[in-house]
Amino acid sequence: MTKPTNIEYRRIFDAVADRYDAMTSDRAARARIKWFLARARGRVLEVGAGTGRLSRVLRGRGFNVTATDNAPRMATLCKAEPCTVCDAEHLPFGSGS
Repeated sequence: MTKPTNIEYRRIFDAVADRYDAMTSDRAARARIKWFLARARGRVLEVGAGTGRLSRVLRGRGFNVTATDNAPRMATLCKAEPCTVCDAEHLPFGSGS
């Protein structure tokens, strides 16, 4: 079995974006945040932000968050506006940005 390409991943996540958002919860995001807050400070780059629940909670806690996702539909639904559509292997940010 071959690994899906980035384009195939994009199609898959675009197709399930609305259901994905309905299935995820703020409660699950808060559990991830609790773990994260014990370890992080300052700026956050969330690669594969999906619909942005985690990014939104992080922003609410004072973090400077940049959200990205490969799937345009996920980025459209992203609750952590803005969300940059990009491939995780080719991020459109400069070194140290």
